[in-house]
Amino acid sequence: MAKKNEKEGRGMAIEPLALVQGVILSQLLWLIMSIGSAIVVYFSSWPASQSTLAILAHLAVLGGGFFSGVRCSKRAWLHGVVLGILVFLIFSYVGYGELLLMTWPWWKALLKMVLVAMLGGITGGLLSS
Repeated sequence: MAKKNEKEGRGMAIEPLALVQGVILSQLLWLIMSIGSAIVVYFSSWPASQSTLAILAHLAVLGGGFFSGVRCSKRAWLHGVVLGILVFLIFSYVGYGELLLMTWPWWKALLKMVLVAMLGGITGGLLSS
């Protein structure tokens, strides 16, 4: 029994490979969904809105968090939180050209993104075992 507990205590809290794979997958999901929505908007009369793009971004982060949770061996919720922060920093840099760290809407959006990514990580961690 003691050996098992010692084994579990070793290692890193965050597995970088699972985290990088989740970030890459969320970026690919965002790219695929944005191209798909651009095609739909171009060929139909459906207008693109800010809320639709936000939903697509949250779905991409949910998918990346899920994948990261599946790939990690423990602390899937922490992988989801870190993934949500990293992806949101990438999204905000790409979207605004700079990081808007001092505005309340930015922090509120970051919190929403982290919660969605944590939910994806927890779900992926539960379904992997």
